[in-house]
Amino acid sequence: MRMGQGWGCLLGLTISTSAVLAQNAAIQGPFRGGTGHWTTVQDGGFEGVLNGPLPVYSGYVLPGSWYLYTASGSGGSATVTTNEAAQGTKAVRIQPTVFNGPGIALTLGATMKLQAGRPYVLSGFVNRLGTVDAPAQVGLDLWGAPGNIRVPVPAVPGWQFVWGVFTPTVAPVGIRAVVDGRVGTNDVVIVDELAITPLEEFRAPEKVLETFNVRFGITQQVGIQGVAAAGDSPSDVWNLYSRDLPGGAYSSRGAVAPLLDVTGKPGNAGLVIENAPGAWGSGSTNALMSTFLYPLANMGPITITVTNLPSGTYDLYAYGHGGPLDAYGTRFGLDSGPVNYGLRATASDSSWRSPVWTEGAQYVRFTNVFVTSREALRLMASGVGKDVPCVNGIQLIRRNADRFRLFPASGEFTNRLTVSSVVDAGLELRFTVDGTEPGSQSPLLSPAWLLTDTTQMRVRAFAGTQPVSETQYYVWRRQLSFDDGIPVEWRVRYFGADYTLNAEALGYADADKDGTSNLQEYLDGTNPIDPLDGFRTGVRRVPAIGWNSVPGAWYRVLRKASLSETNWVPTTRIQAVGNRTEYVDTDAADEPRFYRVEAERR
Repeated sequence: MRMGQGWGCLLGLTISTSAVLAQNAAIQGPFRGGTGHWTTVQDGGFEGVLNGPLPVYSGYVLPGSWYLYTASGSGGSATVTTNEAAQGTKAVRIQPTVFNGPGIALTLGATMKLQAGRPYVLSGFVNRLGTVDAPAQVGLDLWGAPGNIRVPVPAVPGWQFVWGVFTPTVAPVGIRAVVDGRVGTNDVVIVDELAITPLEEFRAPEKVLETFNVRFGITQQVGIQGVAAAGDSPSDVWNLYSRDLPGGAYSSRGAVAPLLDVTGKPGNAGLVIENAPGAWGSGSTNALMSTFLYPLANMGPITITVTNLPSGTYDLYAYGHGGPLDAYGTRFGLDSGPVNYGLRATASDSSWRSPVWTEGAQYVRFTNVFVTSREALRLMASGVGKDVPCVNGIQLIRRNADRFRLFPASGEFTNRLTVSSVVDAGLELRFTVDGTEPGSQSPLLSPAWLLTDTTQMRVRAFAGTQPVSETQYYVWRRQLSFDDGIPVEWRVRYFGADYTLNAEALGYADADKDGTSNLQEYLDGTNPIDPLDGFRTGVRRVPAIGWNSVPGAWYRVLRKASLSETNWVPTTRIQAVGNRTEYVDTDAADEPRFYRVEAERR
């Protein structure tokens, strides 16, 4: 049924949303949450710890809190600030004095216990004020242990999220935010959310590169602006797809091309929607949700295909709910090229009427969706149960400009894992596994390969001999299977939380080499990593067979459990070195066995 005339102005609700990262702290600056998680250093978020100016010291302090270290001839101050946080509610403002040379550092006295030889990421939010005359070197680094790195902070305005990879050679490391070189009167450095994260768990928060909004409805509707469950500002532009055709007909297949981004700038991307000629009002007061498209006669799913998107990683928000019945939820499935991102469904109850945007109620979200310029993005909308599928709109948010992606992107596996790669048109992927940066002569990465052991890999995209991407880091760790009845708590106590990666934690293993397996140590209540607790000796009888032999001749030893058995089982093959040869059958059980020795013919 065609919607009636006389619709009033439809205004989009402006609802503030925020991403959630470590410590459930909302980002206040221009960053969105990463696709994974990262680990804030204790006291590194500056929330609820600092209550005023930091003391100035001339040297490192005993482990405890954060302190400001000043080198000889330099000086400065550091204060807690509550109105300049990049994340959470508090950051620290470092104000150096004018100097030229070694400067000051905000230093954590305590060191962190890390696993030697395991790759980690050092990261933080940093804002450099007064960047016009700020030639000073600013960065994050480590102290107190070999394997130090310096993560530079460029002299550009605004908040930056900076990070670098390091591998500690010893367990404890400390973290600093440093200012060195020629410092001017306007130099100010603000730091927040310092973190150290295992490489395989790290996904950086990112600035939004581009956003595309599309509303589905009819021609008579007034265009909407602003944010929905995501967005940049109240002036965000929305593309409108109307199912209307001249003369009162309805389109079963239509397009929007080119798509405008939220600033109104056209690009190369376009959208095609199929099987959504029906339109109706839901009764919602929300402008985006007030109208929905659907298939006539409830025939088949709605297909939305987006082509020629800029390469990169996206979040996709799909809005799909009809009305006025609450049961008109929609199930969405998403494919990007050869990769399927699963199914998500909106609510089939009254929660979709909430004025607050809620994932799983009015919309679903697909995160970390990799798109290449040569592959189409396809969204399928089907009804939940026997309900009619409904679509209200979509948002595509480009998080970064990646040119390739590996699937799965790091993680743990049992026994074996197939890893595949997707890369932008005309590019090649090159990799290293020795910790060095990939170059144009590094090995080529195949589209798919099999892993059977823990692997650390660095991958970069090349156009010929020229690198065209940043290096991406991947770690896949083989996880062992444990089914011997030993409780998880016991293994964690003695072998740590990562025991599934440690072969010495297996039940049949003898971690402390005291002659007793881990399983027996558990049953006996002894310590599996203390060779003096649970040490055992034992004696058992084993058969020894001897015979007169010819030096250099070969003999076979055969056995069976009883004389009534028909077949002799070969046990070993021995070459004699003297006139007398002896064989001890250590594999035999402590019970009778019968043996026969045969000389081999030359």
